Amino acid sequence: MYKIKTLGTGPGQQNYQKHGNLAARQWHRYEIEVNNQDYIVRLDDKEATRFRPSVGDKRGNPPSVDPNSGFIGLQTHTGNVAFANIRIKT
Repeated sequence: MYKIKTLGTGPGQQNYQKHGNLAARQWHRYEIEVNNQDYIVRLDDKEATRFRPSVGDKRGNPPSVDPNSGFIGLQTHTGNVAFANIRIKT
């Protein structure tokens, strides 16, 4: 989600919107909603990006193959980062 190749609303593009810099030493709310192949990311309750992969660029197995599996990764590149209150809803 962070490597934006092309801005836009079509398949393979991200409709990224920056809402200002994040304050250090302050908790922020980060929500990722996934419906089939549609991804919506909200930061502090504001939509930050909306993404749908290009045709053929499928992520994960379809529910028909394994409806109860998936991968969740938490990643940071620089500085000290902490995660808290991580929840998964169906």
